[in-house]
Amino acid sequence: MQEILDKYDSTEGMILLFEDIAQNKIGEDIFWTAFKQSYQDIDKVYPLMTDKVAQEILEYHYDMASYSMNTSEYTEFEKLVMDNEEIVVYRGTLGDHEHGYSWTLDKKRAFWFANRFASVNKDKSPVVYQGRLNVSDFQAYWELEQEVFVPPKYVMEKKVLTS
Repeated sequence: MQEILDKYDSTEGMILLFEDIAQNKIGEDIFWTAFKQSYQDIDKVYPLMTDKVAQEILEYHYDMASYSMNTSEYTEFEKLVMDNEEIVVYRGTLGDHEHGYSWTLDKKRAFWFANRFASVNKDKSPVVYQGRLNVSDFQAYWELEQEVFVPPKYVMEKKVLTS
């Protein structure tokens, strides 16, 4: 299995991953497992994530995103879903990118992400967004950064935080 996942673990590999799921060459389980691994390993994934075809594929297959979670992530996911009707999520970014898929439950982590590249990319300002997510639209939680991976259309009441 790891050999299969490794073939997708690069920017070029992620493009192949999207092609393979679109052509039904792989199943949802392999797609989401490989996607999560690659997504978390690749530092500059933004160009791929703004691609309209990639976004359509992610939205089409989003209802199976739970395949991406390991056992402890799924346990935390179940707790969040059972204990809440909505959850508050945060997104840290440079510039005006509120429509991304990566949100976190941790406000401090969002501020860290917002400021991470600010010193090398001075033409964009760090921004942190807060939004609300109905738990019925919540399909994937990843422990590494308390990440909620969700299509942007599901995040409601977005606002900019100042600190």
